[in-house]
Parts: sequence; structure tokens; C-alpha cells
Amino acid sequence: MELAGDGVRVNALEPGPTESQALAAAGLPVTVVAQIELDEAARVPLGRRGEPEEVATWILRLADPAATWPHLARGRACGKGRMFCSALLNAMSNS
Repeated sequence: MELAGDGVRVNALEPGPTESQALAAAGLPVTVVAQIELDEAARVPLGRRGEPEEVATWILRLADPAATWPHLARGRACGKGRMFCSALLNAMSNS
């Protein structure tokens, strides 16, 4: 909050399970990777893991110079739970 007066905004996004090659790159067997991905998807109400492009959309919107209001926000982007501010979500969905 101490930097808000200087126009510095600090935001964080906590993506939930997201599609990537990280598990495979860790050297896990294909069957283990597949089970982990299924287990993660089952914990998300949408029933699927997020796509990197979906996470990138939120990052770009928060970083947009036109997004001058959000600051010190911490949002969960995981297809479940609440996001950091319903007013911000409404504004983003209308842009």
C-alpha cells in the first residue's frame, strides 16, 4: 500500500492446475502424469485444467496500463473459489 501513492500497483495471480509439460519434464512416467492431471481436473468445478492462454489473459489484463484501479490484489484463477474482486471481474468481462 505504501507504493500506491506513487502509482505502483502490485498484483499476484495464483493459477490453479494448468496444462504444461512440467510433469513430463520432471521425468515422471506417462501413466503417473496422466493420473495427476486427472486428479487435478477432478478438484476443479469446471472439470479441467486451465490452459496457459487463460492464465495469460488475466496477467495481460492486470498489466494493462489502462487497468489503473486494481492494486494489491491477489486472485485465484483456478476455476473454483472466489476471485479477488467481483467489481474487477465484471469490468474485465466487459472489456
